[in-house]
Amino acid sequence: MIYLQPEQGLVHLRRYEMVREGLDDYRYATALQQFAATRGPQAQRQAQDLLDEAASDITAHRQDHGR
Repeated sequence: MIYLQPEQGLVHLRRYEMVREGLDDYRYATALQQFAATRGPQAQRQAQDLLDEAASDITAHRQDHGR
Protein backbone atom coordinates (compact mmCIF):
# COMPACT_ATOMS: atom_id res chain seq x y z
CA MET A 1 0.00 0.00 0.00
CA ILE A 2 1.04 3.56 -0.61
CA TYR A 3 -0.22 6.91 0.57
CA LEU A 4 -0.10 10.32 -1.05
CA GLN A 5 1.63 12.95 1.07
CA PRO A 6 1.46 16.55 -0.14
CA GLU A 7 5.15 17.28 0.60
CA GLN A 8 6.70 13.96 -0.45
CA GLY A 9 4.37 12.45 -3.02
CA LEU A 10 3.77 8.71 -2.78
CA VAL A 11 5.01 7.14 0.46
CA HIS A 12 5.19 3.41 1.06
CA LEU A 13 3.36 1.99 4.07
CA ARG A 14 6.62 0.72 5.59
CA ARG A 15 7.58 4.30 6.43
CA TYR A 16 4.45 4.66 8.56
CA GLU A 17 5.19 1.36 10.28
CA MET A 18 8.70 2.57 11.14
CA VAL A 19 7.29 5.79 12.60
CA ARG A 20 4.79 3.80 14.67
CA GLU A 21 7.52 1.52 15.99
CA GLY A 22 9.67 4.52 16.87
CA LEU A 23 6.80 6.06 18.81
CA ASP A 24 6.30 2.78 20.67
CA ASP A 25 10.00 2.71 21.57
CA TYR A 26 9.77 6.27 22.87
CA ARG A 27 6.74 5.38 25.01
CA TYR A 28 8.54 2.34 26.48
CA ALA A 29 11.64 4.38 27.30
CA THR A 30 9.55 7.13 28.89
CA ALA A 31 7.57 4.60 30.94
CA LEU A 32 10.83 3.03 32.16
CA GLN A 33 12.21 6.42 33.19
CA GLN A 34 8.98 7.39 34.97
CA PHE A 35 8.83 4.10 36.86
CA ALA A 36 12.51 4.33 37.81
CA ALA A 37 11.90 7.84 39.16
CA THR A 38 9.43 6.38 41.66
CA ARG A 39 12.03 3.86 42.85
CA GLY A 40 14.83 6.30 43.63
CA PRO A 41 18.19 7.55 42.31
CA GLN A 42 19.78 4.11 41.96
CA ALA A 43 16.90 2.83 39.84
CA GLN A 44 17.08 5.99 37.73
CA ARG A 45 20.79 5.40 37.08
CA GLN A 46 20.17 1.76 36.19
CA ALA A 47 17.35 2.70 33.82
CA GLN A 48 19.47 5.37 32.15
CA ASP A 49 22.38 2.93 31.80
CA LEU A 50 20.05 0.42 30.17
CA LEU A 51 18.71 3.03 27.74
CA ASP A 52 22.21 4.27 26.93
CA GLU A 53 23.38 0.71 26.26
CA ALA A 54 20.39 0.07 23.99
CA ALA A 55 21.00 3.29 22.06
CA SER A 56 24.69 2.44 21.61
CA ASP A 57 23.81 -1.06 20.39
CA ILE A 58 21.27 0.28 17.90
CA THR A 59 23.59 2.96 16.49
CA ALA A 60 26.49 0.51 16.24
CA HIS A 61 24.42 -1.95 14.17
CA ARG A 62 22.31 0.31 11.96
CA GLN A 63 22.45 -2.03 8.98
CA ASP A 64 21.28 -5.07 10.96
CA HIS A 65 17.51 -4.81 10.50
CA GLY A 66 16.86 -7.95 12.52
CA ARG A 67 17.97 -6.38 15.80
